Amino acid sequence: MRSTLLLTAALALIAPVARAADDEAMTPAEWGIDTTGITDPVLLGETIFQGICANCHGEDAISDAGGDIRDADDRRIRMATRGIENMPAFRLTDDERAAIAAYLADLQARD
Repeated sequence: MRSTLLLTAALALIAPVARAADDEAMTPAEWGIDTTGITDPVLLGETIFQGICANCHGEDAISDAGGDIRDADDRRIRMATRGIENMPAFRLTDDERAAIAAYLADLQARD
């Protein structure tokens, strides 16, 4: 509970800075990620995650640099993709964020 309150307070402090980064944020397509025709949410999430997020968070969503983010839900993904600390902002649709959350939940369920 305490860590949730600390995270919420920290995010409130950086929100104005994160919003400014939205103008520079890129979409998956601008990253060169082709999601055309992908209808399965887990596969869509995997495609986007592997194309963008895995660079720092590792292919399995566990890395020394990005930590274990397999338990990230849509709300946490929304906050994170606004740009936090060393992480740049990304422009994702609600469906893309939900797909990444579905993929991360799938990864976590495999363990």
